[in-house]
Amino acid sequence: MTPSDTFTRGFSSKSPYTRAADPRIVSPSRKELWNSVLSPYKRTSAPAVTCGCAAAVPPATVATDNAAEAAILPTFRIRPTILQALTRLGVLLVAGCAPLAAQDRPLDDPFAAHRWHFETGLHAAVEAWNYNVSHEEVYGLTEGVTYGIKDGLLFTANQRIYYVSQRANDTWLLGLTCGVRGRVYHRGRAHVYLEGDIGVSDAAIATPPRGTRFNYVALGASGVIIRVRPGMFALAGLQWIHISNNSLKGPGRNPDIEAVGPVLGLAWGFR
Repeated sequence: MTPSDTFTRGFSSKSPYTRAADPRIVSPSRKELWNSVLSPYKRTSAPAVTCGCAAAVPPATVATDNAAEAAILPTFRIRPTILQALTRLGVLLVAGCAPLAAQDRPLDDPFAAHRWHFETGLHAAVEAWNYNVSHEEVYGLTEGVTYGIKDGLLFTANQRIYYVSQRANDTWLLGLTCGVRGRVYHRGRAHVYLEGDIGVSDAAIATPPRGTRFNYVALGASGVIIRVRPGMFALAGLQWIHISNNSLKGPGRNPDIEAVGPVLGLAWGFR
């Protein structure tokens, strides 16, 4: 037998080695083992057995290692506490009172109780009396909010930025004030008011000259507020401003500014 014949016959489908390894040729004694669930010729179990085992195990047991605890937890209910009951009662009261509060605060009244307004305005004033070494003029921008303490009376809080012309070295002044504004007359869309504010300020240099950078601020105003549209108002009036340090560094370093001028502004109700 030549080597080529050996090679050809070794890989032929007729080869006795191939026939011996054919899995379809099974002896009768192994047929029952072939059909058995535990047969080594089958890599997986019978579908019926697999599905039966999977259905027999609860999903919670297979999902996590703490399956027993997870299965027990849903059976317990958290009992409501007194705090939770009070919280629910408070939410119901707030929800019930909110529409009533909104009805009690009309949008067309700038002096309505429990209403907030945002304001911005311009103020220009010239020194009117009590002249010092220098004659001052102030030009300011005001931003702030008002809150209705009661019908006809407002609390005011403002930030004020002033440019102070001192006939020498001019300066910028930043002030914070708070006060009250009261309505004294009302007719149609017009509301006449009186206002008073006090606060503190700080300037870049001594204001006025020979004074100090830190000063107290006092303001008084009177004017009219007119409703432009619901929730929006225009303000016009005359405002007096006083700036001094109240003799913090002694009487010799307590010059002051007494200036009067017009004020114009706008206000918006936001709550």
